[in-house]
Amino acid sequence: MKYIIWGCGVRGVWTKQQLEVVGKDVEVVAFADNSLGKIGRKVENIPVISIWRLKKEYADCRVVIPSTYGEKAVREIVGQLLDTVEEENIYIVPCSIIQAGNSAAIESINDILVSFKEWTQIDYLGIKLVNHCNLNCIRCNNFSNISPEDGYLAKELEKDMERLHALIPNVLNVKLIGGEPLLNGEIEECIYAVKKYYPYSRYYIVTNGLLLKCLGKDVLNCFKENKVTVYMTLYPALQNSVDEIAAILLENEVPFNIYRSGEYFIPILNEEGGYNPEYIKNQPVDKCVSFYKGNICRCPAGLNIDVYNKKFHKSFPVSGITNIYQENLTGQELMEILEKPLELCRYCKECYALNEKDYGKKWELGEAKWDDWIS
Repeated sequence: MKYIIWGCGVRGVWTKQQLEVVGKDVEVVAFADNSLGKIGRKVENIPVISIWRLKKEYADCRVVIPSTYGEKAVREIVGQLLDTVEEENIYIVPCSIIQAGNSAAIESINDILVSFKEWTQIDYLGIKLVNHCNLNCIRCNNFSNISPEDGYLAKELEKDMERLHALIPNVLNVKLIGGEPLLNGEIEECIYAVKKYYPYSRYYIVTNGLLLKCLGKDVLNCFKENKVTVYMTLYPALQNSVDEIAAILLENEVPFNIYRSGEYFIPILNEEGGYNPEYIKNQPVDKCVSFYKGNICRCPAGLNIDVYNKKFHKSFPVSGITNIYQENLTGQELMEILEKPLELCRYCKECYALNEKDYGKKWELGEAKWDDWIS
């Protein structure tokens, strides 16, 4: 069987080498690439060709796409191929296999390839460790300032991760979010509960940073050992402490970065419902999947809008939330659900690339009012 590998970089070369080791009668005849600067070269002694040549001369070959390019990119590549290449000839290398690298248990070609029809993946999985927060930011886009105090127990999270992994075994990036995730008293156990099922994903914890100075050595060691990058939102409340916090993280060898400025909040809701849900499909990353206690949604606002409705007796649409324990639910069905825009998208502009300073309001603390979120 002849194969074309999509992409001639490190991931593509690794894929070629693994296929040739475990596959019987495997012949990798070319790499394909969308980068014009690479076309015409040879890598691993085989040519790098364009997608147009692939479709014209190699349409009967199996096309193999590494999924670490991301779900959106993979779907775009497949969309370009389908006018000439049969769908059953398109295969995906799961991101969990690529991220595991030489640690992956690859004994046959079925261990490295999955049919595109059967492939499931989430690029960014945001797991809410708690709902509430230690700040009371007006216009919080996660509605944490009006959420009840509640959080995951590690045993409960491990059970949910076992079920989610059965549906979606491939997650590129795991974001531990809140509320303020550092408020979870079992944060170490929660990290290990997720890592048990997604050991090779990239891990981030998104925090306002105020509790980082109070963390014990055991928690910091957990971050270090599990390669959890601390992403801080630089609210004004944090700015005077950021140098001290950075020093602590550096001393404990915990990677960290800035998530966003935090000086402004954009009111995301519009009662008229005039936004176009199809707009989000044109964004580079059009899903920020959020998960909490068995429920999953393509965005945090959609997962949490019921908190706002209950607090202020409003009726913004609550839809697109799926319970992973739903009877007969398959991974492919869940992927299709997460692909669709929400009804709430007509009332929300969170995905619009708006300049925070021009469209937002300055960060402040205070008692929440119904119109804080209304633009």
